[in-house]
Amino acid sequence: MAESLPRNVAIKPYTAQVYDRLNLFRSAKLLLKKHQHQLVELGDVIVHHNLHERYGIALLHKHFDLMGGEMLVRRIDRHRRRAEIRPVSLKRAAAPYLWRAQFAPAGEVQVFPLEFLEQAEAP
Repeated sequence: MAESLPRNVAIKPYTAQVYDRLNLFRSAKLLLKKHQHQLVELGDVIVHHNLHERYGIALLHKHFDLMGGEMLVRRIDRHRRRAEIRPVSLKRAAAPYLWRAQFAPAGEVQVFPLEFLEQAEAP
């Protein structure tokens, strides 16, 4: 069974600035190649804690910056078998599905939502 999280973990609200600080895809791809051994180590940790049936690993990246009042929302069209992601107004009802963890200056781990699933499709 997975161990409990340290008490100094904070789930933070969405902010476009966290998304905008991501590497562009071409840079993220190069960094992945350079640090591929860490991907294996991270996979080992996930399997060791028996989380592999529930969680995976994603290459955090962006293709463009967002405007201040925007967030990326994925819309699933089951009939046409399509998934589309696009920037939309922050007012859209959506559930986060992709997160970024980072350390705060005081050492606290902060977890920020990055991308969302249209609420009609969210569990």
